[in-house]
Amino acid sequence: MEFKEIFPRKGFSLIEIINITSDIIERIINLNNLKQKKNSDLYKSFDSEYLLKTIPLNNYLFRVTQYAQLSSDMLIVALMYLDLFSKKNNDFSLNELNCHKYFLFLT
Repeated sequence: MEFKEIFPRKGFSLIEIINITSDIIERIINLNNLKQKKNSDLYKSFDSEYLLKTIPLNNYLFRVTQYAQLSSDMLIVALMYLDLFSKKNNDFSLNELNCHKYFLFLT
């Protein structure tokens, strides 16, 4: 996927960047879920069912951005770190149980 496909124009608002970031992370999670059906019993240290049940990812990103006063640039950098982190760690897999904590860790 090309950067221009994700961000076809300049001047996005912070809310739009949050929505785009959430969409990208959810797409990654969906792809990882398809790959990991056979290893579904594995539970890793960053996994947490509590956040999955209490707050959707989009709302979580909005709240983190609001309370930590993150800029839209920080959200983009967090996605870049997520990409680098996944390339360096073969055991890493982003899923709905750990996406909240990893995003907080990367920001």
